[in-house]
Amino acid sequence: MMKKRKKSDFKSKLKDKILRKKKGKKLKKSQSKRKKIIINLILVFVVLGLISVVAFFSYIVVKAPKFNPNNLKFTQMSEIYDGDGNLIVKMGNENRTEITYDDLPEVLIDAIIATEDSKFFQHNGFDLARFIKASIGQALGKNAGGASTLTMQIAKNNYTSTVSSGFEGIIRKFTDIYLSIFKIEKKYTKEEIIQFYVNDSYLGNGAYGVEQASLNYFGKSVSDLNLSEASFIAGLFQSPNSYNPYNYPEKAEARRNTVLYLMQRHGYITEKEKEIAKSIPITSLINTVQYNNFDTEYQGYIDTVVDELEENYGINPYTTAVKIYTSMNRSKQDFINKVMNGEAWNWENDKAQAGVVMTESATGEVLAVGAGRNKNTERSYNFATMTNKHIGSTAKPLFDYGPAVQYLGWGTVNFIVDEPHTYTGGKPMNNHDGSYKGMLPMYQALGLSRNVPALKTFQQVSREAGNDKIIEFVTSLGITPEIKDGMIHEAHSIGAFTGSTKKGESRTSPMTMAGAYQAFSNGGYYVKPHTIRKIIYKENGETEEKKYTKTRVMKDSTAYIINNALHWAATEGLAKTAANIGGVETAAKTGTTNYSEDDIRRLGLRYNAIGDLWVCGYTPSQTITYWYGYDKITSEYHNTTATWTIRDTFYRNLAENLFDRTGESFPIPSSVVKVGVVRGSIPLKLANEYTPADNVVYGYFDVENVPKEEDINYSSLPNVSNFSGKMNGNKVTLTWSGISADSLFNVYFEDSFGSVGYDIYVKDGTNGAENYIATTTSNSFTHTTNLKNPVYVVYTAFANYKDNKSSGVSFNFNNTATTTVSDFDVKVTNETIIQNSGFKDNIPIIVLYNSVDITDECKIEKISGNVDDTKPGAYKLEYKITYGGKSKTVSRIVTVKENTTIHEDPITEPPNHNE
Repeated sequence: MMKKRKKSDFKSKLKDKILRKKKGKKLKKSQSKRKKIIINLILVFVVLGLISVVAFFSYIVVKAPKFNPNNLKFTQMSEIYDGDGNLIVKMGNENRTEITYDDLPEVLIDAIIATEDSKFFQHNGFDLARFIKASIGQALGKNAGGASTLTMQIAKNNYTSTVSSGFEGIIRKFTDIYLSIFKIEKKYTKEEIIQFYVNDSYLGNGAYGVEQASLNYFGKSVSDLNLSEASFIAGLFQSPNSYNPYNYPEKAEARRNTVLYLMQRHGYITEKEKEIAKSIPITSLINTVQYNNFDTEYQGYIDTVVDELEENYGINPYTTAVKIYTSMNRSKQDFINKVMNGEAWNWENDKAQAGVVMTESATGEVLAVGAGRNKNTERSYNFATMTNKHIGSTAKPLFDYGPAVQYLGWGTVNFIVDEPHTYTGGKPMNNHDGSYKGMLPMYQALGLSRNVPALKTFQQVSREAGNDKIIEFVTSLGITPEIKDGMIHEAHSIGAFTGSTKKGESRTSPMTMAGAYQAFSNGGYYVKPHTIRKIIYKENGETEEKKYTKTRVMKDSTAYIINNALHWAATEGLAKTAANIGGVETAAKTGTTNYSEDDIRRLGLRYNAIGDLWVCGYTPSQTITYWYGYDKITSEYHNTTATWTIRDTFYRNLAENLFDRTGESFPIPSSVVKVGVVRGSIPLKLANEYTPADNVVYGYFDVENVPKEEDINYSSLPNVSNFSGKMNGNKVTLTWSGISADSLFNVYFEDSFGSVGYDIYVKDGTNGAENYIATTTSNSFTHTTNLKNPVYVVYTAFANYKDNKSSGVSFNFNNTATTTVSDFDVKVTNETIIQNSGFKDNIPIIVLYNSVDITDECKIEKISGNVDDTKPGAYKLEYKITYGGKSKTVSRIVTVKENTTIHEDPITEPPNHNE
């Protein structure tokens, strides 16, 4: 039986249905409203976008340069002027032979189209698909190739600029597109555009346009080129200097092969034709003698100007007519030219090379450039700007002591211990002479170029101020270090790093080093070295002048403290031979790189081979930096330790003839004070009225970083008593009564001084020089001597602090005392060397008496035998050892092994550093 529904249930459900219907209507109405808002917003953004695009392209059209067909006719030449406004050279048209499209061989046209613009005959001056692909690739950080068509390249070369980065680069790119589509392609046929393109470009080796390039490289007209030659010419358009076949034959051949691959890919040649063309070496095609069209002796400076013009102004002076006003000092440039061509310097051989830069320190203007020797073409390798070598010890003021002064408040006399030490990883650090000099003030550690103190300083700055502070310091000086995970490695402390070749970063070149060192010279400001003062466009007379900001990168006190230290280096230290000239105060730092023993053997170098040589020096107003070395290292041509003399005298020749002798001295800024500190104190203590005069050393400090802690009266330690000695033959026994604990009650000491002991010295007679023997904490000591009248001296002293040692007590053995020598033992070491590696007899002989090493007290002389390292074999050498009136004769064998290594792979960046 069906249950009867209640009336109230029906009413409730009806009410719910009505409510749901009303809510649905409201929801649909709300959704519809939101859709309208979104659509309206989209329309607004689309309209704004369209307005922005229209405004942008309107801006492009308005700001685009006036299209003058005469720009494509190469009627004007650029001009370069020296610092006094005198013309140096006219450039751009003097070596150009124009041709028509009909003169071009089909194989060259195909090569250019396949390589530079494969859809040239299909597009209207702009390849949209290629442009989008390149843009996406660049946005993803990939090398997707360029997006410029041949027409756009003509627009860039003749109407806009070569700027390719930032907003200015975007404006330039779209201006090129506008000119290509609406001007060039509208006015000229495709054949005429190709004709402009092949006549327009500089192709290296002094050639402008393909006809002159063909004549210079192959001695034939362009119409006679074969496939291999044409593909080489087509490859030059991208970078003629990088693919110069005389300087870089491997790169030139690789580029030629890339062009051949693209020609096959686009169907212009077959696989077989490609392989035949690839099989022909570039060196067999080109003329034996490189073309020389020089009409100026200032080519090195001109090349530097042109590189700077392209990098900083985006202008190619061979295609854009400009007047370029430079800072070249003609008389100084003339002297550097004479040095480079051998008139003012006697070069050791024809292979030695150098790169030189001279700047005005306050402005950064480049006064003269030595771009290299034997330059036989325009824009060949520039050793003043393109060198990218390890800089050796010229790094020490930049990576070590400069940051220590700037961030840790060091002065010229902060003390560092030159002693056995290692990198953080445990690898030993060695000084260039293999010895240690103990406690040194900063100015001597730098001026004597000690490696251990340099590394210690680098480590201390990294630890106390931060490794990032060293990075900040050197990058502010225009140097690009090797940064990994935000850090630079410790070998930077001695210059074991290579600069960068990336755009916007710096190489380790003389130009870069001039920029860094001139910041010390000018009181702490960095200004990028530059040759160009201004340019004037010949077409419209507009002037463009790049402003080089002068940025303070260190305190003036930091600059002066480094100047003071490097002035000592130039007058008393390792740079004395190079930079100690009269008439002006100088400062300088030398640098050397070296080879590992494995590299010396692999390359067949002499045993004393070293790598690159540097000197960076300056006066209060001028800076000269230079690199000396070899472009390619061979067993015959490389630097050796004997070249140190050449390095120093070469720089002295430059300094004496180029620096202005104005009598200037480095001014002491008001932020610097001279104070006396306790010699050898670590940390530094300020000397006072109680400090013994011979224990005070004076140095320069920033006024805010003068040592705060004053010296305490350092009483001298007491002497030992009852000092006596006995001699039995050559054996001496010394005894004494040691000091008591009570005697130390009034003596000031610190834990860092170490324990108290007895330092023992011996001298020959009362007037002889004291020679240190040993330190002991015992009250007796035994020594073997060959002196007839030895005098022994015992000092009471701390282990680590010697300035308050006792006055010393001595014992003089009777003049009639005799020595009786029984037999002594001799240990001899045989040796094996590689053929042609050079032989130096280090006499590996040790003499023992009663198991005591007495080698230094013996007379050792070679009496027979010689080693010819050029001929394999075993050579016998005989020596006579004399001690205490007795002599022995011993022999050893030196074996020369045949060198079977083929030396073809020259090292260009040595891994280690000498000084």
